[in-house]
Amino acid sequence: MSLRAPRVTFYVRQRHLLSNFDHEAMRQELIDSPLGWSIERNGRHVKVNVVRLATEPGWSLEVVNDKSTSTVWEDLFETDRQADAAFRRALAQDGFEAFLD
Repeated sequence: MSLRAPRVTFYVRQRHLLSNFDHEAMRQELIDSPLGWSIERNGRHVKVNVVRLATEPGWSLEVVNDKSTSTVWEDLFETDRQADAAFRRALAQDGFEAFLD
């Protein structure tokens, strides 16, 4: 049985948006965690975004690859460290390629 949080992959043409937030929420201030980071392997690149709304406690986890495909965890995390740990688990279990097109 997998304990991983469900992920949803979105394909967008322009700037990626976090799917966990509605349009009203997108107008609110986003807080970026210092735990966001980037990875490059074999000429491919992914960026890990860990953010939350300034007015909400839950952290959202999004991974955007170099073709602007966004993979977003459906569940919010209590802390940014939990979000980072979830990404690292997914990376170890599924591999870097799981986040590529």
